[in-house]
Amino acid sequence: MGGHCLEECSQAEGLPGRVYNAADRAHTIPHDCRGAAMPTAEGQTLPMFANPGAPLLMLMDGHAMVHRSFHAISAQGHLTVSATGEDTTAIVGFANTFLRALQDWKPTYCAIAFDTSAPTFRHIQFEQYKAQRASMPPELRPQFDRVKQLMAGFGVPIFECEGYEADDIIGTLSRQAEEQGIDTIILTGDRDTFQLITPGVRVDLSYSIQNRKVYDEVELAARYSGLTAAQQPDFKALLGDTSDNIPGVPKVGEKRAIGLLTEFGDLEGVFANLEHVKPPSVKLSLEENRERAFENRILMTIDRNTPVELDPGPSRFGVYDRTSVVDLLTELKFFSVIPRLPVPASETPVSSSSPGEKPLETRPAVDVDYQAVQTEDQLQAMLAALQENAG
Repeated sequence: MGGHCLEECSQAEGLPGRVYNAADRAHTIPHDCRGAAMPTAEGQTLPMFANPGAPLLMLMDGHAMVHRSFHAISAQGHLTVSATGEDTTAIVGFANTFLRALQDWKPTYCAIAFDTSAPTFRHIQFEQYKAQRASMPPELRPQFDRVKQLMAGFGVPIFECEGYEADDIIGTLSRQAEEQGIDTIILTGDRDTFQLITPGVRVDLSYSIQNRKVYDEVELAARYSGLTAAQQPDFKALLGDTSDNIPGVPKVGEKRAIGLLTEFGDLEGVFANLEHVKPPSVKLSLEENRERAFENRILMTIDRNTPVELDPGPSRFGVYDRTSVVDLLTELKFFSVIPRLPVPASETPVSSSSPGEKPLETRPAVDVDYQAVQTEDQLQAMLAALQENAG
C-alpha cells in the first residue's frame, strides 16, 4: 500500500528508501488474521474490526507521534548518545510506540505521514492559524530525519505534501483504503482524527508514552455523549481549538456544544433553530459568531481528497532491510530495542500478496524471540542488549 503524491508534491530529498512528499461488548485485538482475542503488551484489550478477515493498514501521524514522544520523555530528562551528544529523546519514544503497535495490531500494510514547513490552506484562510505555537526546539528538528530514516529502513512509505497537514493525508489514505476493503488503524496523539472513525477505521490515541485508548464508533459516542464522527467538525467549530489558535463561540463549552448538536444535529440545524436556544446569552453569542462557527468548521474538517494515492504493494509491511535498521539502532545506542524487531518477511513463508490474505505475523508463532546474527556489529549489539536486560 505504498503511495505517491500527485502533481502538487514532489519526492523529498536526502532520505533513503521510499520517501514521498506529497457498554457490554468485547474489546479485543486480533491474533493471526485478527479474528481471535489477544491482549496488548500492557494487558489491555482493543476493539475488533467488523470484518476480522480484512487486511489492515496502519497509518501513523509522524508529526504528532514525534512531538508527543519528545515532550513526554523530555519532561523527565533528555536522552542522548554519550559519545556524540545527539539528542534521541523523541526517536526512542517513537520507536517504542511503533514496535508496540506492530505487536498489537500486526498490520498488513504501513504508511506514515508528516507535516511540512510550508503554509497550508488553513494558514491562507486564517492568518492566525497555529500562530501562538513556540518554535520547535533545535534539538528536536533533526530527530524527525532520524525517524524518517528508521521508517525507510523498515520499508514504510513516508508521505508529505505541501499545502496539507498529515491529518489530511491520513484522511485521504484511510478513505482510499476503505474503498478497497482494507481496514485502517490510525496511530496519533491528535483528537482531530476522530472525525475519520467509521466501521473500518479506528484511532489508537496516545496520551503519553505508556497510556493510550483506542476509539471506534462506540467508544467515540461514549466519550462525547452520543456524538458521531460526522459531528466532530461541528463540535470543534463551536468549541474552538486552543492548540491551533482557533477561537470558539463564546459561552459555548464542551457540554453545551454537545447539547446543541444532540438536539439540532449540525451547525445548520443550530442556527436554523436559534429561537429555541437557551439561555438568551448563548443565543446572542451564537448570533454574533455565526460566521466564525462556519469558518471554524472549514478549518477543522480534514481534507479527504489530498493529492496522494494508494499504490498496492510497496507499503505491504514485512520485507525490510533488517541490517540497516540494526545499524541505525546500534548507532543510536538503542541496544535493548534490537531484540524486539519483527522477523523480516523474507525469513518467513508468504503464500500470496492478495488484499484478502492474512496479515503478516510480526513475531514468531511461538513466544520465543529468535534473532539472526549476521555481522560483527549485530553480534556486539546483541551481547550489549543481553547484558542490559540481565542487569
